[in-house]
Amino acid sequence: DVLEEITDSLASIPSESGRRGFGSLLKSGKEISREMGARGLGLIGDEGVIGLLGEAVKDPSPAVRKTAYQSLARIGLPETAPLVVAGLDDGDDDVRRALLKALNGWPSENIRGGIVKALNDKNLWARYQAVMLVGEICGNEFEERIIDILKKDEPPVKAAAAKALEKIGTSRSVPVLEEFSCHPDPSVRAAVENALGSLRC
Repeated sequence: DVLEEITDSLASIPSESGRRGFGSLLKSGKEISREMGARGLGLIGDEGVIGLLGEAVKDPSPAVRKTAYQSLARIGLPETAPLVVAGLDDGDDDVRRALLKALNGWPSENIRGGIVKALNDKNLWARYQAVMLVGEICGNEFEERIIDILKKDEPPVKAAAAKALEKIGTSRSVPVLEEFSCHPDPSVRAAVENALGSLRC
């Protein structure tokens, strides 16, 4: 939208005044302004904004917290890892789900503890994102856990588990995947079929 375009344009001009300006927006009484501030700081993306975003993740608004966590994930520096992992305990389901999606591409060693916790998230779609994230960044480190999730979780998460096992790419999971090739849920069947097609090659 227009506000995002303005924020992105201002953030592309790195300057101390820009950092201060976005930081001051975090103190605004308007939620949309605080979101703009958090987004802009993430686009600036240097070490100098981490402390400001660390305050923004305490905002009472889930929308502001979500934007702040997404900005920290975008920055991707090791210094942001403790804040990011703490965000996986946020009380809002959508904040946790969005943060997990934003962590794709991170080194798994920096967020391992958070990933383990997220695989047990009470929210189905947060678990879905956590399983997808494992498939993207963790190699076979969590393969046994993902197999167990395929066996026991709800259909959308089962489908994510099949996709993750395809990404992990070992033949170890083939016998278990075969057990789900006739699953009643079409999304599970499709994901299992694709995984088996790749893993049997």
